[in-house]
Amino acid sequence: MADKEISIPREDVVRFVQLYVGEEVFFKIGRTKEESYRQVLQRAQSDLVLNSEIRPIISKIGRILEGNDYQVVGMGFCQLLGDTFCISGESNSYQMKPNKDHLNKIKPYLPKGLEIKILE
Repeated sequence: MADKEISIPREDVVRFVQLYVGEEVFFKIGRTKEESYRQVLQRAQSDLVLNSEIRPIISKIGRILEGNDYQVVGMGFCQLLGDTFCISGESNSYQMKPNKDHLNKIKPYLPKGLEIKILE
C-alpha cells in the first residue's frame, strides 16, 4: 500500500474501486459523484503506473477487471459522515460488491479515528 493515508472526499457519495497490485492492497476513490467506475479504474492504472499490457477478463458485459499486474476485487459507493466511513452499493455494470476482506486490510491506511460501516 502506498505510504499515504487514503484521502476521502467529504461532500458526496462517490464510487470506489478495490484492487490488488501484486500482494499490495489499494483503494481508489472517485473525485466527484459523476466519476464512473471505469474512470476511477483508469485513474488507478495511471496513478499506480500500471503500464503493462491489459489482459481483460471478459464477463457477460465485457469489462476489464484484471491486468498483468493488478486485479479488481470490489466496487461500490462510499461517503464520509462525521467519523464514519460508510460503504454501500455495488456496481451493476461490473457485477461487483464491496469486498469485506479487502476493507479490513485497508483500515490502517484510513485517517485515524474513522469507523468503517458497511450498509447492506
